Amino acid sequence: GFDLQSHEDMFRVIYEKVLGTPQALNLLHVLQSMVLLERGSAQSELVWPLLEELTQSAVLLEDSKSADNFHRNSLTKIKDVLERVKNGNETSSTTAPPPPPPPPPPPVDLPG
Repeated sequence: GFDLQSHEDMFRVIYEKVLGTPQALNLLHVLQSMVLLERGSAQSELVWPLLEELTQSAVLLEDSKSADNFHRNSLTKIKDVLERVKNGNETSSTTAPPPPPPPPPPPVDLPG
């Protein structure tokens, strides 16, 4: 089993899921990008919640049409965040706050 509240457990489970697959390179690229975010920076304060929201939405996609819509909407959100970082604004009066995140999935026991 693993602890859904443990960063190390979550990383290990994700790493083991993608190990030896083409997605392992995607995970590496995501991690390489994330290491560039400086703790406490305006960019970090905007990007981390955006990544959380995008990730939660992405895992719920069911078909290619949903994926296309998600891609278009995500690009709009990313452009908005980039503009806010560029302008030094941490909040924007033109965008609504993101919806609350979905509840975490139930615990899963891994074989082994």
